[in-house]
Amino acid sequence: EEAGDYAHAEPLLKEAAASASDPRVSDEVRARTLMTIAKIESNKRKFADALDHARQAIAVAARAGRAGNDAASEARRVIAASLHGQDNSKEAEPFLRDALETDRSIYGDRHEAVLDDWLEIGDELTELSRFDEAVTALQNAVTLARELHGPVHSTVANALQELSAATGYAGKFTESERLQREALEVFEKVYGPDHHETITARGNLYWTLEREGRYQEALNGRLEAWQGA
Repeated sequence: EEAGDYAHAEPLLKEAAASASDPRVSDEVRARTLMTIAKIESNKRKFADALDHARQAIAVAARAGRAGNDAASEARRVIAASLHGQDNSKEAEPFLRDALETDRSIYGDRHEAVLDDWLEIGDELTELSRFDEAVTALQNAVTLARELHGPVHSTVANALQELSAATGYAGKFTESERLQREALEVFEKVYGPDHHETITARGNLYWTLEREGRYQEALNGRLEAWQGA
């Protein structure tokens, strides 16, 4: 299905790429267009194409000066995501560290781009089984998400869930459970009890309970969810 979706979108992507080469288009718009193309390609697992267009976006954004900062920042995360998609987290993680420092120098410490960088770094470190480092990065993400969005926001819930997973992989199951319950509570407030994000979060809580050896509690929860479906 995804391949079919991509085939359907490909003519539009080619048209967008052609418009990006139009000399009448500003460098800011050209960089944003290339970044958007790269993001779509990465989502469709066309990682080589995504890397090419994201790198083009960064080069064009540099010519746009400050107006190109946002597109360049997003393009750097597309590159990291594409490297991750190619099972190249070893290269993605230091790349994201550089991206984080660049974004902090441009935006300061309290900005959405910096939050996104911390989340991506935590994800890569988890992938690399460097769980204690992942926990530190994701704690930074949770703190910043709360500062930027307040306590009840989907980004806060997602960050808590990522932190819970890394904490669980680090073997700290009690703390992982506490964090997952926090994430579930926020998801319920944001989306309601029956939204797929809430249901996924509830399933992650049962997984955490199982890791703690609390199989009956997890089974009861799964049966209750199944009966209510």
